[in-house]
Amino acid sequence: MSIRTLFVPLRAILAAAFFITAVSGPARAAGVPVVISTTVDSLHNTLTINGQNFGSNAIITLGSIKFTTVSSSSTQILGSFPAGNSASSFSPGTYFLTLQFTNQLPSIFTAVIGAAGPQGPIGLTGATGATGPAGPAGASGPAGGAGPKGPSGAPGAQGPAGPAGPTGPTGNAGPMGPAGMNGATGATGAQGSAGPMGPAGAPGAQGPTGLTGAQGPPGAGLSVGTLSGIVEMCSAGMGMGMGEPSPTQALVYIPGRAFTAYTDPTSGSFTFDNVPGGTYSVVAEQKGNSAVSTTVASVTVSTGTNTGLGYINLSNTQTDVANCGSCGHVCGTNNTCSNGVCTPSAAPTCTDGVKNGNETDTDCGGPTCSACTTGNACLQASDCTSGNCVGNICTMATCSDGRKNGSETDVDCGGSTCSPCAMGKACLLASDCVSAMCSINGKSGGTCL
Repeated sequence: MSIRTLFVPLRAILAAAFFITAVSGPARAAGVPVVISTTVDSLHNTLTINGQNFGSNAIITLGSIKFTTVSSSSTQILGSFPAGNSASSFSPGTYFLTLQFTNQLPSIFTAVIGAAGPQGPIGLTGATGATGPAGPAGASGPAGGAGPKGPSGAPGAQGPAGPAGPTGPTGNAGPMGPAGMNGATGATGAQGSAGPMGPAGAPGAQGPTGLTGAQGPPGAGLSVGTLSGIVEMCSAGMGMGMGEPSPTQALVYIPGRAFTAYTDPTSGSFTFDNVPGGTYSVVAEQKGNSAVSTTVASVTVSTGTNTGLGYINLSNTQTDVANCGSCGHVCGTNNTCSNGVCTPSAAPTCTDGVKNGNETDTDCGGPTCSACTTGNACLQASDCTSGNCVGNICTMATCSDGRKNGSETDVDCGGSTCSPCAMGKACLLASDCVSAMCSINGKSGGTCL
C-alpha cells in the first residue's frame, strides 16, 4: 500500500523503513508527535512505534484495520495486530499507517509488514550415535606367552542429529585355547549401523531490531528552501476564500521524498521546510479519498527562498456554476461559469453546439430540434431519425424490435427492408403485403388483403 490506504506499494524486505513527517503551519509547532522508527515482530504479532511527543489515547490504524494499544508513553507505543489480521497474513511490502492522539494532529508513517525475518541460529547438533558393544572374551589360548592383543574396533562415526542408532550385533567368540594359559582377547565386534537422521532443530527466535537514531539537523553545507501553497476544495455552499471552513482537509506530499502534510483545516495552507534545492512534483489529494487528487509538476525549489505554489484546486472553480471563481460562489439562473466568471447564457438554439433547452442531445431531439441520429441520447422514439429509442439511446430500426419505425408500413413488416405484411396490416404498396394486394385508402395508405 503508498502513503494512501492509502496502498501505492513501495517494496522493502527485511527491515522497517523510517518515515519523517513534515507538517504544515500548525503542525510544525512544538509538541507535534513525530514517528522515528517502527518494528514489526511477526513472532509475537506486535508493532512497536518509537518517536517523540506522543500524546494520550493512542489509536493506530491501517485503512479500516484498528490495532490494539498494549502500552503507550511519550516516546514509545506498543500495538498488537488484531485477530484475523496477523502480521504474517499481509503480503510482504511497505504499508502506510495512521497514528492519532487526543488534541493532536495525526501522524502518517510506514511499516514493513509480511517481510521474512533474518535466519535464526543453527539448531543444536544431534547426539553421537552409540558405539556397538564389545565382543565377548575369547576362550583360553594354548600354553606359552600371552597371545597378542586383538585390534580395537574402529570408533563409530558420529551420527547425525536424532535418536541413537540400534546396538550392533555381537562379535564372534574367539577359539578356545588349551587349558592352562589365558588366550588372547577376541576381536571387537563390528560397528553397528548408524541410526536415521533426527529432525532439524527449530530456528532460533528473531532478535528485535535496534532503534533508528533521530534525524539530525541539515548540515552546514546543505542547500535548502521552503515550499508552500493553499489547496482549495469546494462543496455546495462552502469554501475557502469566503470566510467559511473547508469541507475537508487535503493531504499534500512530494512523491519519493519524506515530505508530507495535511492542510490547515481553516485556510487550506501547507508548508514544507528544509527542502533540498531541486525540481519536484507535488501531489494534493482529498483526505480519505485518493480518487480526488491533482499533481503540480516541475516545481523548482531554490536555496534559501520560499517557493509559493499559490492555489491548488481540487474543485473546478473555472467552469462550476456552483463554485464559480471561488468556493460557494453560485451563478444565477441562465448563467454559465467561464474562466471563473459568471456570464449570462445565450438563448438555446438547435445550432449552438451545446446541449441545452429541451434537446435530448447536442442540437437534436426534443420538441423543437430535428430528430437525433443513431448513438445519440433520446427520451422517446420521436427523438430519433430511426424512430427507435432503446435505453435512452437512438438505435437502428430493425425488423424485430417490436416497433413501427424506419420504412416499415406496420410493426416489423412492409417497406423496403422488412418482409411483407400479413392480411389486415397497413400497407402503401402491393409489395408491402404477403398477398401482393393492398387496399389503398388515399395518401394515408391501406390494408393488406
